[in-house]
Amino acid sequence: MVIVKTAEHGSYYGALDSEGTDTMKTLTNARQIHYYHGALTLNELASNGSKDPKLCRVKAPVAKIDLMSNMGFELYDVSETAQKSFDEMPNWEQK
Repeated sequence: MVIVKTAEHGSYYGALDSEGTDTMKTLTNARQIHYYHGALTLNELASNGSKDPKLCRVKAPVAKIDLMSNMGFELYDVSETAQKSFDEMPNWEQK
């Protein structure tokens, strides 16, 4: 599992389907990260997870998403500890 940060479209958590290209990455079982609490940076979120996952705003997963960016990507490998934290994050949805 990885976190992918784009300059244009925000950050996503999911399984990297393939290395993609310099301008496109494909994620499966992808969740868009709108807000995270209990970690100061994406690096900390990917390494340690959130100390308060219930307060994070992460969308429900989609089967597959192609992320495109002309400005490149930041890729963070997600630890097993952080994966467990993401599993505890509720799906953030409009009420």
